[in-house]
Amino acid sequence: MLCRTFMLCEGIPIDELEGGLTRERCRRLQEAGILAATGGSYVSRVRATPWRGGLLWHDAPPSFRNSFAFLGSDSLTFARHLVRWLGNRPGARYGRVLDVCTGVGIHALMLAGVADEVVGVDVNPRAIAYARLNSLQE
Repeated sequence: MLCRTFMLCEGIPIDELEGGLTRERCRRLQEAGILAATGGSYVSRVRATPWRGGLLWHDAPPSFRNSFAFLGSDSLTFARHLVRWLGNRPGARYGRVLDVCTGVGIHALMLAGVADEVVGVDVNPRAIAYARLNSLQE
């Protein structure tokens, strides 16, 4: 049920989700803007994408707001290239790394293991909020 809700962003009948998470948790998730109740179902406004044994949190499509932060296939493709690039440089260390347009922080998180300091910047405050959230898992 949680995978259907937060990974696939399927509408889940209100009774089913409240039965699994409790009515109080669902109410709090609604107040936080994470869940929306529509047509007798809850729909998640955020998505969890599995990555390297953890989850990366980002906005769920379609966007429910003017400004959103989404982890798309372009970021995942670049992340796979970055894994390969880093793999060709075993033992390499970097002093300071700048991740411009960090989005939800996937590349900054990957570089954190090979750098003394990683700085992620983005013009979207929502993206920075997700990047901070995602950094708590590392």
